[in-house]
Amino acid sequence: MAGDGVELTLANFPDVFVSFLDQFTPDQVINDAAGQRRILSKLLKRAKKQGYKGKTFTFPVILNVANRLKGVLPYHVETPTPIEGAVEGTALWRFLLASFLISDQEIVIANNGGGKAKMQLLKLKRELLMTSVRDGLDAMLFMLWATYVADPTKKDKQFLPINGLITDNGLAPEDSAVTTGIGVHAVEGIVPGSADQDLQGNWLNKHIAITTAQELPDAMADMIIDLDYQPLEDSEYGDKASANKFGDEYMLVCDTNTFKDYGKMSRARRDNKGKDLGDSVTTPLFSGQDLIWSPQITRADSTGQVDFLNLNHIFPMIAEERMFKVSKEKPFGQAASATYMDLWMTLVADSRRRLGRVYGHGRLKKQ
Repeated sequence: MAGDGVELTLANFPDVFVSFLDQFTPDQVINDAAGQRRILSKLLKRAKKQGYKGKTFTFPVILNVANRLKGVLPYHVETPTPIEGAVEGTALWRFLLASFLISDQEIVIANNGGGKAKMQLLKLKRELLMTSVRDGLDAMLFMLWATYVADPTKKDKQFLPINGLITDNGLAPEDSAVTTGIGVHAVEGIVPGSADQDLQGNWLNKHIAITTAQELPDAMADMIIDLDYQPLEDSEYGDKASANKFGDEYMLVCDTNTFKDYGKMSRARRDNKGKDLGDSVTTPLFSGQDLIWSPQITRADSTGQVDFLNLNHIFPMIAEERMFKVSKEKPFGQAASATYMDLWMTLVADSRRRLGRVYGHGRLKKQ
């Protein structure tokens, strides 16, 4: 550690600082994302890792259901067949970088002040690092529902948003670098390899358009059925006891106005049944799952939106050993007299048919 016996210099400070941070882990970052960054926290906890050689990586895409199980007679001889519609998607890594420069003046002051001053300098730089991590998490949260821009020249910098994977019409946004020719636009180089209508349909996300907030309960129940979940048979809207439940792998995210109106409808239903308001005052439920609001969800026509995210099929892909990595390495040819924290990741979906959106509703009318 940096005591009186360690002479700090511009050259050796990165080594000393990285050693000082030997207990800094990605798990600490993910735990820090909980609370105010609940959406991002749930996504990061579902992240998958991939090798980070090169600027791109590949991952499997599910375009249809394998349906491999069938009945057979004794002594049946099976001829294996490939799974139809299985393709590889290609994605570009997105790079987030924070740097921590060290000046000659800081080094001189720390050395002159002895071990205590050196430790204070290291602690100060660690606080700057954690502030950068939190700023980075906030930036990622805002990027989640940013407008998708189909511009190959900006792809290295643009974090792929959820709006690039879930759309109003089900089609993936058009990518000017790829033309499929079969009416299903590609995202991140995923091109269905056939004009077969079933394959096209399985690369579309589910979508339901409504016009009034009062239609939300029925539309959301229809979305559950559309997404191949169990039907809500004889369930009551907002009633946790009778509704089938989502699991932790699902997340329902809406805009702030939808959150407010949904909460009002949920409370009104509970009041009419003589039930306690309970947790629906602050966290309205649908089918036992919290409805989460995000201020980043805004629509040009000011209508509402609810996105259904199946976290088994939409998740961050993170480069191995590049998950909030603090190092003395010089990424992208940067100066040597600094330490760096970087993250290589992007958001991918391997089955868009498991994702959905209910949208287009106006505000709840005052009674």
